[in-house]
Amino acid sequence: MKVLDAFANVLRSMRLDADMTQAELAALAGLHPNFISRLELASAQPTLETLFALGRALGCPPQLLVEKTFEGGTTYRRGPRPKITTGAVKRKPGRPPKAPAAH
Repeated sequence: MKVLDAFANVLRSMRLDADMTQAELAALAGLHPNFISRLELASAQPTLETLFALGRALGCPPQLLVEKTFEGGTTYRRGPRPKITTGAVKRKPGRPPKAPAAH
């Protein structure tokens, strides 16, 4: 597992363990909610300053975030995995399906 992916899993897990939304964590850390989302998706890298802000917001020392990252960063999922179904879309009675647009 890549370090950035492991950190993303650790951050998400610790945020959920603290029973916080991304917006709540962002507000406490002084960061934008979209940045928290990007960190949890492993599409952004935290700076040292960000690690300290996240640690303060989560009530832990910033080194704990790093230590847990190097322990492997297990994936956290709250509740069962959602069931994805595929199939025909149910239409309301009396409404025919839309015809494709002609060019």
